[in-house]
Amino acid sequence: MLQRNFPVWSGAAAIALAAVACTDSTTPHGTPARPSFWGGGGTPACFRVTGGGRIDKPEPSTPYPQSKNPDRDFATFGFQARPTACNSSDGSGEIEWVDHSRNAPGQGFTFHGTVSSFSALVDHYHPDRQCGSFSGTGRAKAHDHSFDQTVSFTVDHACDEGEPGKGRDHIRIILSDLGYDRGGILTGGNIQQHRLKGGGGGGGGGGTGDLRVTNTTTGSNLDPDGYTVTVDNTTSQPMATNGSTTFTALAAGDHSVALSGVAANCSVAEANPQTVTVPAGGTASTTFTISCTAPPTTGNLTVSTTTTGSNFPSSYTVTVDPGTVGERSQPIAPNGSVTFTDLAAGSHSVALTVASNCTVTSANPQSVSVPAGGTATTSFTVSCAGATVAELAGNGAIGPGTPTTGSEYQTFVFDVKADLTGTLKYTDYNLVRNGSPTTVDVGPGFPGTGITAYRNSSTACSDPTKGAEFDGILQVEGETNQYTFTVAACDNGPSGSGLDFFSINVPNAGYSKAGFLVSGDIVKTSP
Repeated sequence: MLQRNFPVWSGAAAIALAAVACTDSTTPHGTPARPSFWGGGGTPACFRVTGGGRIDKPEPSTPYPQSKNPDRDFATFGFQARPTACNSSDGSGEIEWVDHSRNAPGQGFTFHGTVSSFSALVDHYHPDRQCGSFSGTGRAKAHDHSFDQTVSFTVDHACDEGEPGKGRDHIRIILSDLGYDRGGILTGGNIQQHRLKGGGGGGGGGGTGDLRVTNTTTGSNLDPDGYTVTVDNTTSQPMATNGSTTFTALAAGDHSVALSGVAANCSVAEANPQTVTVPAGGTASTTFTISCTAPPTTGNLTVSTTTTGSNFPSSYTVTVDPGTVGERSQPIAPNGSVTFTDLAAGSHSVALTVASNCTVTSANPQSVSVPAGGTATTSFTVSCAGATVAELAGNGAIGPGTPTTGSEYQTFVFDVKADLTGTLKYTDYNLVRNGSPTTVDVGPGFPGTGITAYRNSSTACSDPTKGAEFDGILQVEGETNQYTFTVAACDNGPSGSGLDFFSINVPNAGYSKAGFLVSGDIVKTSP
């Protein structure tokens, strides 16, 4: 990703931080006229300019230190431009300009241009100096995808006013096809002027060459705003994803080339940094290969329990998203932990089922947010006392269908003890009344309902000792009708094994259902 603070574009300078000195507007309008203080048209030049950094709005009022706009109303850039020969009006080079402001055309855009003409202007602040002015054509792409077109551009001026933090480096660009005009003093980065060989500007000299850096980025969720290339830890330029950038007039010899701003879901295949040898009078090339993957969409959840008191049972049952299609359960020790993996990122309900002589003293159920690619944690505290009472509890579903009206699918939640206390909620999605599935209940909210008998084994199970049965009176939700019933259930295996069994019989209504669990768990606790 492009860094917000750009290091210098030439090894001879550091970061340029300066004060306001030119127009700064992202409001669409016609092609602006050059401000009167730039002293007329361009003249032939015998120097080149390079630069990279950012400008902000509002512009700074003092030369140093410079403040930066926190609300994305800023532009970042990198360029290198020169005449094709000393005092020629033809130019060469390239520019990358990104306006991050939502008030800019296309709610911000990225522009990459090629320089075709170059000239010099009198510097407004230092009339004895000259600024670079160059133009050409390139491609502008809107961040909101409202345009992707070829446009002409003019960099009205790019001025090197001194060392970073001490001068007033400034730049202005005009994209007349977009009605775009923005300029300002740099709030980060540097603009630097270099003389051409045989010319009279600043910088430059013999024994130099150029370095072209490219990248090949593949995979999914590619880095949207490119990278930063830094040479010798001092000179930096932006580079678009699957793009390139060129460093000019580097001293011949070995140079360190580093790639930064790589998104967290992407990785660089080669050594980073690389060492590249730049030939005198020639151009060296190097490339970085980046692969990107889709960010994770799932995470993990670790649940722990802390139990105090006496007569601890061998285990409890912890359930994630009880009563839903995605319900998952695991046994958990009274003082232990379990982890659920590959849960969808987001909020999940977590419930703990305990023995009859134990009470959950923390919130139950709890809501836990699972982060993508991470692990969430939650815990329950439990207090146990006295002798265990025989108990049969269950939370799950039977039937081949799905929890939709009219489907052959039944869900249940019950917790019944040998002391004839307990509750039951049972829903049959295939038994439709008034357009909705039928639900029956046993519990305090339905007077007249309750448990009337408990048997600590069941012949419905292949091993009767692994099951239990209870009788009672239930009520149909939305009605006053109450019926006697019998439930038989078998704790044949761990949660999710598909071995547990559930059946319900309501003889006065001519109704019965039975089957092995397709989700959930049956837990039998004996004294």
